Amino acid sequence: MACGENYFMFRCEKCGNVERHYITCKQRTCRKCARTRSFQLVEMYLPVVLTFKWACFVTLTLKFIAHADIREQLDRILSSFRKLRRRKAWNAEKGVFSVEMVKKDEGYYVHLHALVDSKWMDQADLSKAWLDITGDSFIVDIRRVKSDRRGLLSEVLKYQTKMWELNDEEKDFVEKTFKHRRFVNSFGIERPEKSKFKGMKCKVILSSGRVCGGNLELFEEEIYRKSSSESQSNYCEELNSS
Repeated sequence: MACGENYFMFRCEKCGNVERHYITCKQRTCRKCARTRSFQLVEMYLPVVLTFKWACFVTLTLKFIAHADIREQLDRILSSFRKLRRRKAWNAEKGVFSVEMVKKDEGYYVHLHALVDSKWMDQADLSKAWLDITGDSFIVDIRRVKSDRRGLLSEVLKYQTKMWELNDEEKDFVEKTFKHRRFVNSFGIERPEKSKFKGMKCKVILSSGRVCGGNLELFEEEIYRKSSSESQSNYCEELNSS
């Protein structure tokens, strides 16, 4: 079954509006699901990021090693980042971060991107600490965030959604290798409850100009196919006008 090919019908318990919600594969390498996941993550973490007094964008890079085990590289950069946060050169108590893996012919380039709350960190000191921890990597970058935190948070979180650019064989490898592995995480803050963002809400604009926001409940247990969207669209219109 193709991602988004079938859907369920839901009705708003508040305003009675009926709408479709598509059944998705939720795979890490699916382009559609990646975009949805990125949007959900931004909505999860944005309220926290907006509380940062001094927002900074930090990038840490591992030295490229041809044919390296990508699972070991993922564990390595996460472990090194934990150690870095205990060093004097690191001056941020909270933040949100994601791991980016860029596929090349002979392996992957691995980076960690973080949006943190820090008055400032010296890039040279940070580079020395990163080299001391990793033993071979010294490339780091730190920039002050002056505005548009939503946009930068989207930038940080988009990296883990770029895996749909791989070919079919590489996608299969990623799905099997990184199943249940987390590429986005936070530190120093209480991780937002995912369940708060899973509940589907009605987005109909009421006559008052406000969004309805009512809970959507399963209206019919039958699964519909996207190919019948025209007839189902008419069906929705009939139900909403009744």
